[in-house]
Amino acid sequence: MSETITNAPWAGACRRSLAAIHDELVAAFCDSDAMRQYRALAALSDAELSARGLTRQSLGRYVFADRAWA
Repeated sequence: MSETITNAPWAGACRRSLAAIHDELVAAFCDSDAMRQYRALAALSDAELSARGLTRQSLGRYVFADRAWA
């Protein structure tokens, strides 16, 4: 039989720590230059994107292509 420990004293602290790390990573990503560029391009019309040689489907690849995690 296996038993899952969900009420261990350290579980709440661990969960809060991981949530804080997650929140910081999300905030850093959302405030990045790449995300600002993505939002600016996403605000353009399809015709404006087409004039730049882009489509809505290609925005992510275009903006984030030079990122190590992309």
